[in-house]
Amino acid sequence: MAESHGLDVVPACEVRTQHVRSLEEARREFGVNLVVEGSLQRSKGLVRVNYALVDAVTRRQLRADTVTASAADIFAVEDRVVESVLKDLEIALSPQERQVPVARGTTMSSAYDYYLQGRGYLQDYQKPESIERAIAVFSRALEIDPQDALALAGLGEAYWRKYDASKDRSLVAKGQAACDRAMQLSTQFAEPHLCMATWLNGTGKYERAVKEFRETLRLEPNRDDAYRGLASAYENLGQLDDAEGTYRRAIALSPEYWAGYNALGGFYLTHAQYPEAAGMFEKVVKLVPDSSGGYSNLCLAELMRGRYAQAVASCERSIAIRPRVAAYSNLATAFYYQKRFSDAATTYEQALHFNDREYLAWGNLGDASSWVPGEGARAREAYGRAIALANEQLRVNPRDARTLGYLAWYQAALGNKRAALTTVRRALRIAPRDSELLFNVALVYNQLGDSGQALSWLEKSRAAGFSLTVLRDTPNFDHLRTNSRFQRLLQGK
Repeated sequence: MAESHGLDVVPACEVRTQHVRSLEEARREFGVNLVVEGSLQRSKGLVRVNYALVDAVTRRQLRADTVTASAADIFAVEDRVVESVLKDLEIALSPQERQVPVARGTTMSSAYDYYLQGRGYLQDYQKPESIERAIAVFSRALEIDPQDALALAGLGEAYWRKYDASKDRSLVAKGQAACDRAMQLSTQFAEPHLCMATWLNGTGKYERAVKEFRETLRLEPNRDDAYRGLASAYENLGQLDDAEGTYRRAIALSPEYWAGYNALGGFYLTHAQYPEAAGMFEKVVKLVPDSSGGYSNLCLAELMRGRYAQAVASCERSIAIRPRVAAYSNLATAFYYQKRFSDAATTYEQALHFNDREYLAWGNLGDASSWVPGEGARAREAYGRAIALANEQLRVNPRDARTLGYLAWYQAALGNKRAALTTVRRALRIAPRDSELLFNVALVYNQLGDSGQALSWLEKSRAAGFSLTVLRDTPNFDHLRTNSRFQRLLQGK
């Protein structure tokens, strides 16, 4: 509907993901120019909804209304609010648009009320207590109506959020079961399909994820979030042309929305198209000047181009807006490539304060510490922690080739030659042309003392487009600098 009426609507899932809770945050994170604000009151069997349309730039209230109705029929309240907002926006729906089903998984208003509470708690899912409350109220909705497909989809999402925060693998089966049950109950709504597709994609079942994302889009053809998910599944399957085209389809649906550019930038970054990646992230921060994630991603793109001063500036801007693990980790990596190993190690430790279950941050801490005199024990401890966490992640998604590549490197760093080579072979079967994986394979052979194989894999990595400056500035290869093959690589030959 939004596309046909010249209106870009930020999906509710993106609002929840970015923890947006105010007009200013909506303007900053999404670059919106119009916001619907509202409040809900209950009294003596009645529900009153007050809402206002607000100009996000000037903060001027444009229009407002109040809808009052019986609390016994929350669905009627919702319908009246939607009709009122559409009237204020001067949008007239066609008969076909009015026939699109409203996403309600239950006919019981009390169950639906708990469902809405759960969605509210999930807006603050970065807090463990909010996730627990979401699980509790979705479960309460299901006690009232065990057939509530949307509550089950919400429960599945809540379990995914809890897993994502805790890496507790017992939640994987619970989340998948909730999404699967939601789909068994309803083929009418997009949310159960999108829930299941997200789990399938996150656990390495990419072929099935493609089918579910496509079904989501059949039900709701204008969902840019489903296009981004579908593109990610294509990417995971190595269907890169399809992936890029689908990311661009998501952008075309919402050209003023930052998330599509961010996703395409991540695609370009993964596939060694660093200038293109930087261009996408520059678009993100242009649309949303106070985007912490946008600046952190731009920092990484600049790192891969060897533009360390620009990378540090972007990371510091990201941290100033909102400290997070990715920005600190990227900043530390900039220090590492400049051979400021002590500063890098300290900054990686700062990153781990924000999430100590990030295997890559632990592995990077091991890399930096191994070059600091007297810190060998800390490096070995960090590599050990990285191996444990990477293995946990691979139990959830055994087809994650990049995690396998890093795991092989950590195993080699601790002298586990047999394990490292076994992991390398497993990773290469999944993604034989991934430039970053090929670079990590070179690191493995270099660590195991086979310079000839290391050089061969470096050549393959460069042929796949991997960063020349990262190759140049990685200290593990310093002993090869007098080697003619390595010199040719540094010369771009």
